[in-house]
Amino acid sequence: MPDKRRRRVTLEDYEREFSEREARDQGQLKYIAIHIVLLFAQLITLAVLYRTRSPYTYPFLGITVTSWLIVVVILLLRSLRCPNCGRFFPKGELVEFDTIGGKGDIFYGGEWQYHDGNKRIYWTECRHCGHLLWIVKGG
Repeated sequence: MPDKRRRRVTLEDYEREFSEREARDQGQLKYIAIHIVLLFAQLITLAVLYRTRSPYTYPFLGITVTSWLIVVVILLLRSLRCPNCGRFFPKGELVEFDTIGGKGDIFYGGEWQYHDGNKRIYWTECRHCGHLLWIVKGG
């Protein structure tokens, strides 16, 4: 059970978490590319099957849609879990850490990005194990 006292969160905690997140995201780029190629291959196959009036068009469509729904459900379930203990719905009370506002270039995620609007950064602790979680909301 996490400690009920308010944790002191520092800028170093924020920078450490987002540098780890950036490294993890770089490792996932190959999987994103594989999924994009797979999607286009399935769309081309579906177009060819439809154009040739194949009897396999609708079964292929059903299998394709079902497989992509399974992928989306798996990603959704993974986003609802604590990365440390793996239990569902880890978010506790959100505490605002910082607000980035206005228009212009900002340094975010290891690179300069154009930003238009307000981006709020919150932190919370897992209700089960006390792991620090960061949430970024806004434009």
